[in-house]
Amino acid sequence: MLANKKIINNTKLITTQKNFLDTIIESSTNAIITLDRNLKIKSFNKMAEEIFKYKREEAINSLYLKDIIPSFKVSSLEEFLKSYSLKGVKEVMGIDKSKSHSPLRVSFGVDNLNNPSFIIANIQNIRDEKLKDKILQQQAKFAALGEMIAIIAHQWRQPLAQLNFSNIFIKSLTSNKEIIGELKNSEEIIGFMSETISNFENFYKKSDDKEFDPTLSIELALKIVDSVIKLNEIEVIKRFQKGIKIYGNLNALSQVILSILQNAIDIIKLRDIKNPSIKIELKKVGKEVAIVIEDNAKGIKENPIENIFKPFISNKEIESTGVGLYMSLMVIKERFNGKILASNTKKGAKFTILIPTKRA
Repeated sequence: MLANKKIINNTKLITTQKNFLDTIIESSTNAIITLDRNLKIKSFNKMAEEIFKYKREEAINSLYLKDIIPSFKVSSLEEFLKSYSLKGVKEVMGIDKSKSHSPLRVSFGVDNLNNPSFIIANIQNIRDEKLKDKILQQQAKFAALGEMIAIIAHQWRQPLAQLNFSNIFIKSLTSNKEIIGELKNSEEIIGFMSETISNFENFYKKSDDKEFDPTLSIELALKIVDSVIKLNEIEVIKRFQKGIKIYGNLNALSQVILSILQNAIDIIKLRDIKNPSIKIELKKVGKEVAIVIEDNAKGIKENPIENIFKPFISNKEIESTGVGLYMSLMVIKERFNGKILASNTKKGAKFTILIPTKRA
């Protein structure tokens, strides 16, 4: 009897301790996952379900560590312990059920250092933290570029004005047609340089929200990449409906258009497209204004295509900060109450920016 009572009490204690431990694990703000000797998932808490988008029953005994964190390519506990230290924290890229990527902070432990039989993974989703850092970096870079352009403009304007005055003065002293022709060429170069400075100044200048013609934003973005477009012999086809007005920030829209144009130019160069072209259309579609940018660079390979707007996609063809199109989407959504759609045509990619004609 005493022996049975002791067994019952010990069982209750063990059960209580297990329930207490399970409660702690389930309420953790981190994903807690245990892995067997083959690194197959044996337990999967609520936060793990949230981060990786698998139900517990889908993950346990079905998934391996490398299925959710591809950089851990080893297949056994012994290999893992040889390749990776249990000390410290690692930052890795995780992949969920929908194939979306998120940065993670991971630390590992074992049940017994002398004779381990399973691994415990403690995983924190640092997506928002990393995204915030990237956006702040982009904003800081943008502000620094604006300041640098302002300094260059200040330093260059006076010498350019002096050069132009010298050309005019020399022209007044000669009747030689050859010299006058060369001076006219110099004036054109000086004018081009001055206009380029003004374009960059306007692009980086802070401006207030107001009603404006979106054609101005398109033309400003095109001016920024004009030399690259000419260098790569890209045909730009423009079809603008007249009399369209929207409310918002002219420069913010220019920056979004520039981001899309730069992506198109980069893909055209990367794929060595023959007879490259970019078509830009501005038109009214019902109660919205549509800016359509279409190239002939063989389309977007990402599947599903909407993934290109996600901030952490690791299989992009072009090296970038990873937030260009995501930030563009946020700008259109937050500053214009609009949206950006991406699709493929027979020849290439098409981006459609939709902005309501009336302010919400």
